[in-house]
Amino acid sequence: MAGVATGTVVLNPWTAFRLVIEDGRFMLRSVTSVCILLGCLLLVNKWIYQSGAAVEVPRGPRPALVPAALPDPVPTVAPPVAPAVGPAAETAAPSSEAVETGPLVLAPVRSSTGPDPTTANTRFTTQDDRVALDERTVEAARGSSGNAALSAELAVTPPGAPRAEPSPERGLKLLAVAGRAAPPLSPEMADLSARITQCLEFYFTQHLDAGRDSAWSMMHSFIGHGPDTLVRVPGPEDRTANAIGWLCWNGPCAGVRMLYARDGLVYARIGPGLQGHPGQFLAMLAQSRVQIDSPMKVDGRDFTTSALVEQEKLTCQPHMELTFKLIGLSHYLDSEATWQNEHGQTWDIPTLIRLELAQPINGAACGGTHRLMGFSYAVRKRVERGGSLTGQWLRASKFIHDYHQYALSLQNPDGSFSSEWLRGRGDWGGINRKIQTTGHVLEWLVYSLPQDELQDPRVVKTVNFLVNLMIENRYHRWEVGPQGHAMRALRLFQERLEQRSKPADPQRVARLPDGESVR
Repeated sequence: MAGVATGTVVLNPWTAFRLVIEDGRFMLRSVTSVCILLGCLLLVNKWIYQSGAAVEVPRGPRPALVPAALPDPVPTVAPPVAPAVGPAAETAAPSSEAVETGPLVLAPVRSSTGPDPTTANTRFTTQDDRVALDERTVEAARGSSGNAALSAELAVTPPGAPRAEPSPERGLKLLAVAGRAAPPLSPEMADLSARITQCLEFYFTQHLDAGRDSAWSMMHSFIGHGPDTLVRVPGPEDRTANAIGWLCWNGPCAGVRMLYARDGLVYARIGPGLQGHPGQFLAMLAQSRVQIDSPMKVDGRDFTTSALVEQEKLTCQPHMELTFKLIGLSHYLDSEATWQNEHGQTWDIPTLIRLELAQPINGAACGGTHRLMGFSYAVRKRVERGGSLTGQWLRASKFIHDYHQYALSLQNPDGSFSSEWLRGRGDWGGINRKIQTTGHVLEWLVYSLPQDELQDPRVVKTVNFLVNLMIENRYHRWEVGPQGHAMRALRLFQERLEQRSKPADPQRVARLPDGESVR
């Protein structure tokens, strides 16, 4: 047969045909590999966006520059000082009356005459927002140096950041008015409150199952519905226990126990299905108003919540995420408390605030909303206890105010908040993305906005959007985390709207099935 000349090599037709076929197979394999690679990249990109940790991708014009933290006037390394004060001095002063209901202790509802602002909030069952401040408390919160010191702090303005004219008293307005009768609701607000009740009651009956659902899911269940949240437990059908009591007594969730005891303290494991962040469990207990002397049982030994508090103090480190520790320790410790970590370094609440302010909002847990909640929680506790808003508390208060304006500017026309969290405008994704971003942002806003801004039309529009979304899609299988934060957003809004807090039912809180202990 005649050959085919290819340079100095001569190939017969059959050999040439075979090479073409083999090259085609190679090309086919290469194309398939490229397609698989592109598919993997698309899946990874989708996962990153859904996790809220994506690198910023502009999806429209920004309304303003993202607020920036004020320059830090405090040295980055705290000098060693005397050993930390004891737990009795650091923790909240005990209340004279506490309602004990088994593995979880609740506090009585405060008198309608108004609370003592210096009394520790760990003893309160009423909502954190309901704190009355008389004129003397306002003056104390301004600080002995008066408006001059506040003006000096507020004079530092990040270039290009949005700025409303700050008021020295604005940080104090983070607290709602209490100790007086709630004004009558307008027909529109009354209807909205009724629909929120309908929504909350429907989802409350959807109990998680300790045999199937993780401890992480349990935490997000009771953060949504409060301390009377129930969970199905292994055994005969319809056996339920209080969700907080089940976790505090180290009941197994999906076959895993989250807590363990070491050196007289209680530790919570971090990992899939457990804590997602250091200090998350303590922060969840704090936001559910669990008392510091509420009982816990771990590895067959009796503890109280204070053992978890001491462990979180001991494990503070400068280069770690401190968001959830800030929430928990701001709640359970006096704002002037100091302590030492396991390396002998001195810590206090202002140090936690300072280190958190040095971290970005974008890219933080759930779009930075938990970091903003930490600042809001610390400022509120400071004011509740009659402390002055100076130094790090003032920086945090100013930072919160700037982000209020920025977050509201990102609202979508339908009332939802940006699908891009707080990175910029964005209106994409389905209902799962909508509930994730809107629920988290609204939760922080309704907790931290001043009472007189709670019925801002933009806030009310988002509440209407969220409650309609939850009711219209009530048979949709929501992810537990976004659902929990959306429920808490609606619950907090309703409690602040009506200036009341629903006390937990003593018959449902911390009840283990048939009086049994957790095995």
